[in-house]
Amino acid sequence: MEFQTPLPIAGAGTSGATVNASLVSGSGEGLHGPLGVAVSGSDFFVANYSTGTIAEYTTSGTLVNASLITGLSNPSDVAVSGSDLFVAEETSGTVGEYTTSGDVVNASLVTGLGRG
Repeated sequence: MEFQTPLPIAGAGTSGATVNASLVSGSGEGLHGPLGVAVSGSDFFVANYSTGTIAEYTTSGTLVNASLITGLSNPSDVAVSGSDLFVAEETSGTVGEYTTSGDVVNASLVTGLGRG
């Protein structure tokens, strides 16, 4: 998999128009092969494929924690439900559950997933 740096994460208005095409960009801002993004309130979370991390930002683009969750096996997506994050890991074929504070709830909530 090849990634471009910087890979901007853009905010969009309700009309679909770009609000800020480079809200967060580049590895200096905690982005390393970003693939998945999930928004929760005034924060958003990014799955960094290349470094095996989940990073947290405010919706204004401020880096909160570049390594909120670490030690992941090529995270390819992230979803949020309430105070829980669900992280899909491509290489291990798992979905793990974590809190939005980065604590592990169940790192192997779903296992045995693979490419079909």
